[in-house]
Amino acid sequence: MVKKAITYKKVTISVPEDLMKRFNNCRDEYKRQNMKINLSAEITAHLEKEVKRMEKELRKENPHFLHGQESLDI
Repeated sequence: MVKKAITYKKVTISVPEDLMKRFNNCRDEYKRQNMKINLSAEITAHLEKEVKRMEKELRKENPHFLHGQESLDI
C-alpha cells in the first residue's frame, strides 16, 4: 500500500555537525555505488516506533487514553 505524502507543517530538526558529516559521507557513497536511500521512510519508521512507545507509556498512567484526546486525567 502506498502512502500519500501530505505536508501539514514543516519540521526543523537540529543535527550535530559530526553526525551530518557522517550522513553526507554515507550519502555520497550510496550515490557512488548507485544505491538509493529513503531518509523520509527511515525517519517515519522511527517516529512510528516512538509514538507507539509514548502511547503505551501514557496508557500506563491513564488506561483510557485515546489518540486525539485533548486532556489527560492523571
